[in-house]
Amino acid sequence: QNDNDIIISIEKSNLTIDIQELLPIINNYTKQDKQSLDEYNIFIAFYGTILNGSKEIESNPLFFGELDNDGVFNESKPIYFLQGNEDLSSADSNTMNCHADKSARNDKNIGTSTLQIFLHSSTLTILHYSLIHSSLHIKLKCNSSESKEIEDKEKTLLESKAKDSKENKESISTAFLCPV
Repeated sequence: QNDNDIIISIEKSNLTIDIQELLPIINNYTKQDKQSLDEYNIFIAFYGTILNGSKEIESNPLFFGELDNDGVFNESKPIYFLQGNEDLSSADSNTMNCHADKSARNDKNIGTSTLQIFLHSSTLTILHYSLIHSSLHIKLKCNSSESKEIEDKEKTLLESKAKDSKENKESISTAFLCPV
């Protein structure tokens, strides 16, 4: 292990982790001042099981995990359920006034999902999970049209944000070059 490897051990059911709130907590704990979670290697251990992700079950879209010989979910291993941002019921995590000024909106909420993990009879919820970035090293392999749609929406929104950022930088540069 190096200074950037972090394992978050969770031994409590019905816990919710908001990925957007992790950076200041981890910086405080490690006494570092990183600018992004990507600068750390963060893993989640849920009741002693490292959450690495899984492949999607063809018969159950948006569910990822392993089936036993009878075709039933193996509850001794993590079962993942992915919800796209339009499926979220939490008003705090995805409400956005489309008429608000762009800078007033919290665009960080767009394009992320909620991931629920079930292990034995325990549940862990991760808010603002990114399918593309495999947040917290939880890699989900999509097979259904539903999960691929979530992935495509996330890609489109990331590309749009990158384009907006580039256009914004270009307009700032122009303003400095041609003062009024």
